[in-house]
This record gives sequence, C-alpha cells and structure tokens, in this order.
Amino acid sequence: MHTINPVEAMRHLGEGDSETTLASLNGSNLKLTRFKGEFARNGNGEADELFYVVSGRLGLFFDDRAEVVEEGEFIVVAAGDDYRAVCNQETCVVMIQAD
Repeated sequence: MHTINPVEAMRHLGEGDSETTLASLNGSNLKLTRFKGEFARNGNGEADELFYVVSGRLGLFFDDRAEVVEEGEFIVVAAGDDYRAVCNQETCVVMIQAD
C-alpha cells in the first residue's frame, strides 16, 4: 500500500490517448486516462462508473441531457446509462470501473 498522486501519475503517461490502472479496490479498478476528442456512444453495463476530472473538462452527453465536468469535479454515471464523451482539450480523468 502506498499513496498515489494522480497529477504525478499523469506526467508518466505516454503521448496521446493513454490509460493506466492506478489501483484495484473491492472488485473495481481505479484507472487514470488521458484523452482528447469525441468518442463513440458507450454504455456502462451493470455497474455505476465514477469520473473525476484531474485536469481539463469532460462533456458527457446522455439521451436526455448533457453534463460538463470541470477540473476538480466528479460525476457518477448510473449503471445502464448510455453516454457519449467529448473532450475539446486534453483531459485527464480518474475513473472507477467494475472489473
């Protein structure tokens, strides 16, 4: 067990779109992801997902609404909610996702 600083871990990611698993917790993975652009519609299956924006801005577009998650904020997406993610600038996100 050791402390993890997501900002420091972000500096060690490769160029472009990159992802690394920071830790595992009770059957879930804490992943650090850096990305930019528009992504295809995604469904999060049978488990909730948490997105914490370390840097940048994350847009999530659902069937009935849009949410913008700013640096230092997080959002929990309920199981079964389909969404499309958009990042107009490089964005670094810590995600908690079930295995």
